[in-house]
Amino acid sequence: METEVKAKRRHGTKSNKKKREKRKKGEPNLVKPTEHVKKNNRPNYFIGTRFCNPEIVGKILAVQEHVKSQLHFLAKACVPIETTHVTLAVMHLEDDCAVEKASTILQECKHKISNQLENTDFEVKVKDLGHFRHQVLFAKLEEDDNFQKLVEVAQLLQSEFQGFVRERDNFQPHLTILKLSKMRHTGKNKIKKIDSGLYRNFAKLHFGKQSIQSIELLSMVKKKQPDGYYFSESGISIGENSSSNSTWSIDDWAESVAVCCITTALMTHEYNNQSNLNALFADNLATNIINSCLASTTSAAGMEEKLQKFRETIRSQDVSKRIEQEIDLQPPDV
Repeated sequence: METEVKAKRRHGTKSNKKKREKRKKGEPNLVKPTEHVKKNNRPNYFIGTRFCNPEIVGKILAVQEHVKSQLHFLAKACVPIETTHVTLAVMHLEDDCAVEKASTILQECKHKISNQLENTDFEVKVKDLGHFRHQVLFAKLEEDDNFQKLVEVAQLLQSEFQGFVRERDNFQPHLTILKLSKMRHTGKNKIKKIDSGLYRNFAKLHFGKQSIQSIELLSMVKKKQPDGYYFSESGISIGENSSSNSTWSIDDWAESVAVCCITTALMTHEYNNQSNLNALFADNLATNIINSCLASTTSAAGMEEKLQKFRETIRSQDVSKRIEQEIDLQPPDV
């Protein structure tokens, strides 16, 4: 009996022998259809709307910095703040022809979306943190009338792009802050979930409001725009006073970092000790955060020059004065 088992291990089963014989004859190695679909139909495009209000972006940065200060290797899980957006639909576009067709469909949707929104501008509120199975940390959108409008726009897009989009159950618009899927190759530092204790202080944070001005067809694979946002194939404007796309300036960056410094100070009670209330501390905090942001960018070109511009602009924001106003304290004599 034992020799039979050994023989099977050595020579394999009959089915395995047949496979080997086919390979020797030069017959193609067939792949299961399901495996082929999974490999080739990965999402490479999405329809989204950008969130670039420095108040919202700065507070997202504050959450990321707070989490990283406790577990530094979670820096790899942080989503770049310059890509902050809400995804409305996800799809796989095979070639340029499919991209062109999707762009046309989006442009044709403009009239329907405008009618649905009654040609008015609208803004959504961002407040509180949530998670998907502790794998993704995100900022929630407040579920008011404007939230419902955004959901209805997403449903319309899902319908118009039928055949392109992946159907999504229980659609929940959100702003992703961290996701563990970005840490696939981190080796020993890989963790299974984001502990809620890491962001407990920020769980009920009010992030701010964002005016929804445009909806774009965005590429996950093409080189990002100069300001770090996704490459846009096509876009439509929403409302009367909006444009089809938006860019993020150095001033926006600096304002976001200023907000981050203020939020960090308030939420972590750094300023309970009045001896810390001075411009030097605020400037150091801003510089540390800026350095962290720049270290996570894909291009190192011009980094020193960019950092100097950030420093100059951040000082013009009078970070320490704004912190003092927020927490109603007087600066110490220095």
